[in-house]
Amino acid sequence: GELGVGFSMKLKLDRLAPADQTLFIDSDSLCLGPLDALFDRFQGSGVSVLGAHVSEGEWFGDIARQCAHFGVPALPRFNGGVYY
Repeated sequence: GELGVGFSMKLKLDRLAPADQTLFIDSDSLCLGPLDALFDRFQGSGVSVLGAHVSEGEWFGDIARQCAHFGVPALPRFNGGVYY
């Protein structure tokens, strides 16, 4: 419990698995090809995820409306099943 429970433990992967490069993939994920490109893309980064900034569409509500409410140009949307 010292690193949290549930999702919060993922935010401390750098302490759970200290290494030069580590890729965490949720057990319910299916890899359909080589993962080398992910290691190349994230090399030199801290804890990172695959995602993009979004400013419109639907994602847990109307994205444009959420952006306007919080006064931000976009929201980060990422896959929480893969962490570097």
